[in-house]
Amino acid sequence: MNAQVGYQLDFSRHAYQVNGSGSNSPYESIHSLGGQIGIQYWWRLKNRRVEFTPGFHIATDIGRKNSFQNYNLTNIQAALLVPVLIYPLSFKDDCNCPTFKKQGTIFKKGLHFIVQPGLSVNRRNIAHDSIATSDVTSTAVLGIGAGLDLGLNRSLTLTPFALYQVELNDKIKIDNHTVLEAGHNSIHAGLRIRIHQSKSRF
Repeated sequence: MNAQVGYQLDFSRHAYQVNGSGSNSPYESIHSLGGQIGIQYWWRLKNRRVEFTPGFHIATDIGRKNSFQNYNLTNIQAALLVPVLIYPLSFKDDCNCPTFKKQGTIFKKGLHFIVQPGLSVNRRNIAHDSIATSDVTSTAVLGIGAGLDLGLNRSLTLTPFALYQVELNDKIKIDNHTVLEAGHNSIHAGLRIRIHQSKSRF
């Protein structure tokens, strides 16, 4: 095996819980929709089916809440993510070959759990009432989910997946003098495309 390069596309729904500064408004929830694209590189442990797909991703999400000061939020994100894929039904498989060539049913050779740590940089533009702000924040992220590898042939594997992700210690700039803590989580549904490049025949 020389290399396995992958691409990822997913759609997401984000929830921001902004901690208010006053006792009459302890928090406000803002929801947004977005998408993400990325490129990944693959490798795995030698004798256990634990795989790693570190990659670079670009994402955006846009939200609006009329009942909260006509709040408009646009988030642009660059992220380094390191998904760890664990295959419980073929954990002891030592065949360093594409899913298409592995033995067993689709679920046995393709079902896996995902643990995804990473780091994101967010450029967030916010407008509410007559105020417009722009801020850049860095946060650690952690996601958990599951996927299913579908080996179409020796060269191509498609993987639909679902993931729940949390951005830790996120903050939202309300104005030039106020930065509030924000609980930020998101649900992702997407597709990975893995291309197997090899000089050998599997």
